[in-house]
Amino acid sequence: MPVQTKTPTLGGAWAARKVFSDQIDLEIKLADQILAQTGASSSIIADGDIHRLDHPDGSRGNKRVWYVCHHDFAVWGDWATGEQHNVFGDGPHDPEKAERARQEARQRKQERRLEQARKHAQAMDKAQAALHNLPWADPLHHYLVRKKIEPFSLRQEGSSLVAFMTDGHGVIGYQTISPDGDKRFLAGTAKCGAYWPPP
Repeated sequence: MPVQTKTPTLGGAWAARKVFSDQIDLEIKLADQILAQTGASSSIIADGDIHRLDHPDGSRGNKRVWYVCHHDFAVWGDWATGEQHNVFGDGPHDPEKAERARQEARQRKQERRLEQARKHAQAMDKAQAALHNLPWADPLHHYLVRKKIEPFSLRQEGSSLVAFMTDGHGVIGYQTISPDGDKRFLAGTAKCGAYWPPP
């Protein structure tokens, strides 16, 4: 009896490898585009959720670059500039899915702005309360003596100096300064446009 042989098909494992290969190609294309246009590098996570990256031109933790990557297309942008870009794989893509991803990204951006505003408001309330309760800084504080500067409008909390920040209209937060000079902002302080007013 002659031996029958099966002719290989292009389904099954081959199709799975093709999908996986297309996914990798899209992730590489997305990562390359983000790197080329922003300088931010990342290992892309293609799970359909929004992911955020630090922009090299911003402060650490700025998370202003974002992306959403699906299996056949991706959307990315920059919170600071408002720009937004689509990236598609080499195969067919679904315009409706792409539009849904853009809408999701816009919604997440609005939610992020509202959350940031809430944190700014909390920091402002805490700073204004501290302004009325903290004592003036000790002129013999180690940091002031080492830097040979006057305390001016500085206050003190424990061993740390407290420099209140303003946007020109009122106190919006503060920065603490340790005796060794380590400086930390109160969580939620709006740093953009904020400054320590001159004495």
